[in-house]
Amino acid sequence: MLKNPQRAQLELEALATAVGVYHLSLGEYPTNEQGLNALRTRPDDLRNWDGPYLDHELPKDPWGRDYLYTLSSDRSSVEITCLGADGKPGGVGPDQDLVVRLPQR
Repeated sequence: MLKNPQRAQLELEALATAVGVYHLSLGEYPTNEQGLNALRTRPDDLRNWDGPYLDHELPKDPWGRDYLYTLSSDRSSVEITCLGADGKPGGVGPDQDLVVRLPQR
């Protein structure tokens, strides 16, 4: 059985893959307003959306919270974050944040 941080990391990677496919398909990342929901539901202003880009409902993190999605101000990169067991930024051990970035550096 996966421990919570392992499950969160796998889910973050799956979400990052879906966001990457979205980006390849549309030439842009979802906006902060659209967030990860754009992987499942076509945003009103996108006619060429070819999703869904995730074949299941958006997962909650292992502690029951939404994963956080942040598009950079220049719209060139994305971070998807799990805030760990405590649900607060920062932390160590089980409270440590897990983050994936696109594009990967």
